[in-house]
Amino acid sequence: MTALIVLATLLLSSPKRAVSVSGQVFVVTQGGENVKLGLVSLHFIPEHEARKALPALIDAETRRWWSLSGTLAKTTIDLDLANVDLLAATSAEQRYSEESASSSGHGPNPALESARKRVRSKQSDIDTYRSRENQLRTELEQVAAGMTFVRQVPDGLKTAKSDADGRFTTKLPRGTYLVAATADRLVGTHRELYAWSFWVKVTPKSSDDQLFLSNDNLFSSGCSDCAVPPYEKSDPPSESTER
Repeated sequence: MTALIVLATLLLSSPKRAVSVSGQVFVVTQGGENVKLGLVSLHFIPEHEARKALPALIDAETRRWWSLSGTLAKTTIDLDLANVDLLAATSAEQRYSEESASSSGHGPNPALESARKRVRSKQSDIDTYRSRENQLRTELEQVAAGMTFVRQVPDGLKTAKSDADGRFTTKLPRGTYLVAATADRLVGTHRELYAWSFWVKVTPKSSDDQLFLSNDNLFSSGCSDCAVPPYEKSDPPSESTER
């Protein structure tokens, strides 16, 4: 009897047995092509650690999304207005140029010089707004895809890396984890961004299942297990809560 009690105590006090977790990282393109993603680092963060960090991180990244969206919208309007101003300045330059040509020999035309300066100024404004707009679009794409969020989550208990076929295997104690990973690939001249941040429960039966990181549970998919709801579905922060 004593031996049984000791054995039971040891079993209860022993750490949870590790469970083998295997899966694959891939995306399906709009053309239906299955693209396997290799060399993707997957981080498994224990639930209690992840939930400590998530509220502040979600709040900060949601505010960042709204801020970038608003600034991008304003910059696009400024760019449109600058294009309208450039059209008016170009039209004025053309008119003064024609007047100057018809009255040659009368010396420099101040109105023409002023119009030319305005054209150069507006073209400079357009270049500035267009550069800013492109920069904001890039930043917003990073945030919306979840790249900036996932890169800030706590270090995981375990890290796995996918092979050339997108497959990975690791061992984890039973429990609930936040799976975090990022990947990207160049398609023509555009770089596609992929990020995952979702919950998974590891049980003894997990060794019989496959854990897939795909389009269905991308950061921006709004999946039921996703840790973060899509930013665009959140309420914009009020002025009273802005930091």
